[in-house]
Amino acid sequence: MAIPTVGLKAYWNFETIVGNTVTDEVGSFNGTKTNADQVPGWFNNGIRFYSVPNSKMETNAGPSDDISMSLFFKRDGLPSAIEVLWSQQQTSVPNSASYRGMLFINDRVQFFARNNTGAGVSIGTPEGSLIDYCDDKFHHACLIEDDDGFRAYIDGELIGFQDGYVRGTYNNNLRLSGRISLNDLPFDGILDEVRLYEVGLSTAQVLALLDEFTYTQINGVIDENLAAENWKIHCHHAITGELTSLISTTETSFNIQVPPSRRGPQILTVLPDYGDQWLPDNDYVLGEFCFPNDPSTTPYYYRCIVAGTSDETEPLWPSSPAGATLIDGDVQWELVERMVQPITHGPLIPTAI
Repeated sequence: MAIPTVGLKAYWNFETIVGNTVTDEVGSFNGTKTNADQVPGWFNNGIRFYSVPNSKMETNAGPSDDISMSLFFKRDGLPSAIEVLWSQQQTSVPNSASYRGMLFINDRVQFFARNNTGAGVSIGTPEGSLIDYCDDKFHHACLIEDDDGFRAYIDGELIGFQDGYVRGTYNNNLRLSGRISLNDLPFDGILDEVRLYEVGLSTAQVLALLDEFTYTQINGVIDENLAAENWKIHCHHAITGELTSLISTTETSFNIQVPPSRRGPQILTVLPDYGDQWLPDNDYVLGEFCFPNDPSTTPYYYRCIVAGTSDETEPLWPSSPAGATLIDGDVQWELVERMVQPITHGPLIPTAI
């Protein structure tokens, strides 16, 4: 699934920063940064905030109702600190306003929303199962608040969900980093690929945002016994069977990028590209491959060397010599070679890059 664009209100990739102005790449919601610097990020450049009271970026892009905030973060601060990653408020007085956002309490990440009366909801990684986010790695976070509820994801995993609470109302002010009270600090770390939506995203859309920029990879060498002229590989998750995309191949090697939603052991099957089983009255194009309907008795495959429409009756396929031809309706086929058994590798464990 491609990165969602419906409802996308603002997108900051921190590639264009002029003075203190951070360009919104999809709209007119440029941000104003204070005590923050453009630095190498997760995907090209990012923005670096510091644990000083005024380190922040402010913009008027915040939706008043439904919201989805997606971003990549790398936390560099102390695990014991309380740091605000982003927030949106109704007024300038935090204790009496509705607000929503994300902060760190020690090693716990917490997403929060408070309505106009001060009642609200908070979800995050639970006490007793702390995650070290000061690990010198980028992570993906997404907060969603809509009519279906309030939910939060870290690295594609749903860490909390709640519905049935009275939602607040919000103004347009949105802040990356910065303080919301005297008891916390601005975010100490790097942000990148910040996308703000005024709709609630689905789980599949959250995974699409994550998969676009993060992956592990598998490199390998094709078994030298696989002597097919043309071959292809299939990579599937060892448990779910979901297909993983192939990035590149050569005659002897492969490179597969495994997105977070497919992480875990992979089963790799390498097999010749035989095309499809032969069909009657079918239009074939030059260079297309096919194999007989009973490959157990005729374990060979064939290449179309004259395009056309196949006959109503399956032809008698030659088994030798290589390059032998036959006429099939308007089509002319050439014997390529004997079919070989697929080679299976796995389970293979992706490695981080």
